[in-house]
Amino acid sequence: MRIVPYIPPVSTPMRGADIDFACWPLWCGGLHVKIDKRIACQLAYHFCAQECDDPEYIEARNAILNFANQFHRAEECGILEEIVPVNNKED
Repeated sequence: MRIVPYIPPVSTPMRGADIDFACWPLWCGGLHVKIDKRIACQLAYHFCAQECDDPEYIEARNAILNFANQFHRAEECGILEEIVPVNNKED
């Protein structure tokens, strides 16, 4: 049996692609893809639309929220609002 080494796929430019209703890979093949601002906003919006109460996530989410809300379907899906971290310390 011949063993063929893994060769990562060549990045196909995705600028201008319509990825609505598509599935973005979360394995290494989804990294380093050439995209445009429209797709970057869409991916950022999906990141920001998750429910996670981790303080680092909330900080990262809030930092890119204005960019994410430029997603071309943000009005339809809902403009995302800043999350105020919950202070878990007892006063």
